[in-house]
Amino acid sequence: MNSKPPYSLITRLAYLMSFIALAIDGMLPAFPQISSYFGLVSQNEIQKIVFFIFLGMSVGQILFGPLSDAFGRRKVLLLGVSIFIAGSVFCIYAQTFDQLLIGRVIQGFGASSCRIIGVAIIRDLFSGSEMGRIMSFIMIFFILIPAFAPSIGQAVLFFYDWHAIFKLFLIAGVFGFLWVFLKQEETLDLENRNPLTIERFTKGLKDVVSSKEAVGYGLSSGLVFGAMVGYLSCSQLIFAIVFDAEHLFIYIFGGIALFAGLTSYFNASLVRKYKMEKICVAGLILMTGTSGIYLLALNFFEIENNLTVALVRIGNSSHFILSKSAEFPLDLAPI
Repeated sequence: MNSKPPYSLITRLAYLMSFIALAIDGMLPAFPQISSYFGLVSQNEIQKIVFFIFLGMSVGQILFGPLSDAFGRRKVLLLGVSIFIAGSVFCIYAQTFDQLLIGRVIQGFGASSCRIIGVAIIRDLFSGSEMGRIMSFIMIFFILIPAFAPSIGQAVLFFYDWHAIFKLFLIAGVFGFLWVFLKQEETLDLENRNPLTIERFTKGLKDVVSSKEAVGYGLSSGLVFGAMVGYLSCSQLIFAIVFDAEHLFIYIFGGIALFAGLTSYFNASLVRKYKMEKICVAGLILMTGTSGIYLLALNFFEIENNLTVALVRIGNSSHFILSKSAEFPLDLAPI
């Protein structure tokens, strides 16, 4: 194990892991343009741009872990980034909305490799408190990217159309590919690799399903993560239509993301003092409680257009959602 973290490695992995946040949040300001370009009748159709990238991610996270365990981190990471690049090209030249959604699935599938294999590389090289310290450094990028990605997308739209945002993703992917190809060494030795067989995959699946703790945390994190997907899919429409604050969207979204990211970062210190179970229960109570109070207020008081009240509730929920979704993948990453 290394005693001193190489900051070039940390920067590289953090950059690659940011692809997911950039590809999701950077597209949000372009929703009206894309909807108009493809002539979407229902405003709800545009939400699929977020949903389908998560669809690709969900499949990719299942496959890239075992692949990297069998063939090594570097090769599979290059494959994943290449798929992300291909998805970006597909989106740039999409002639229909359905083609755009196919490109988003490909993007999400490729980008998922960066998160899964990035954490695996860290586990190959570090352990214990040193691993936690490195993950803390990387969390800084998870604080900044969601906060500023919509502003980046809006800045691109100021000069170009929505196609240029996907061109930005393409450039980011090509740079990431070259960075990995030129600088990233293989971290999984041949003797530590596990052959990719149906028997091994089946055994691993049985081990997970037979563990009540794994199933419980998996279902809980899935439901909580689903709430985040719902928020990301609808956020632009909610602030534009419900609160008539489309001109403030990038600032509101960035502020919420920054708050959630900062509290997620501080959450790492709570884990060292308190049991994870207690933190999860407290977070779920806070999330459910604020949502329940807001729902009651909507039915009995005239606060439908009260943006401040809505932001307080979203901020509380987003803090818990992002902090938990940042922790669970670390525990489920390939070893």
